[in-house]
Parts: sequence; structure tokens; C-alpha cells
Amino acid sequence: MNKRIFVDSLGQTYNRGTLLDILRGMAEQINALFAGYIYPVEGIKTVTTSYAVQEPDRLILVNADLTVTLPDARNFGGKRISVKIINSGAGTRTVASSYGTIDGSVSITMNIQYQALDFVSDGTNWHIQ
Repeated sequence: MNKRIFVDSLGQTYNRGTLLDILRGMAEQINALFAGYIYPVEGIKTVTTSYAVQEPDRLILVNADLTVTLPDARNFGGKRISVKIINSGAGTRTVASSYGTIDGSVSITMNIQYQALDFVSDGTNWHIQ
């Protein structure tokens, strides 16, 4: 009996008659291709006291009246940090920059529950998107 062999673009060979083998091989290649690029959900931090944003942080959930301090914009060029208010009630929730400005100001105030802002560093200052 003559077996047909399928060879993919990376040189991986499969018995052409078994579609499941082909799909498994493709899935392994896709996983290998994206290894290191697909991240689990991480970098989400809920804060109840004033907090200085750290390198792995991506989303800061503010659950109290406090100040969130963005890191030195010079060291975080291209980095995006989101801040979202999750607590209710009147109060002062401030986002400040440890170096650089935020759209020309040293700090901004967020007062509305579920309000969210994205801050992006250009390597000198932070900008609200």
C-alpha cells in the first residue's frame, strides 16, 4: 500500500490520511510560534491605599480614595497603564506622575465610579488616550 505523506512549511511530516495528526502538528507549531507572546491575565492590581505603579502592572483598579503614582516616564517609553475607579461615593482619587507630566499637569483627579483612563508614556511625559 502506498502511503501519502504531507510535509508542512517547517518540514514536519504527517501521514496524509490522518487529518487529526495534521491538526495536532499545526497546533504544536502555532503554540511554539507564539510562545513568549501570549501572556496569561496578569498585571491587574486592586489597590486600597496609595500605590506606586510597578513594571508588571497593566491595570490598576482603585477601590478607595487614594493616589496612584505613575512611574518615571523616561524609563517607560511606550508603556500603557490603565487606571479604573471601582469604588463608589464622593472622594478624591488622584493619578500623579513620579517624573514628567500627565497631559501637561503634575496630576489628575478621577471622581466617577467605573471611570477608566489609559496613560501612555512617550519617554518623557505621560499622555491620556
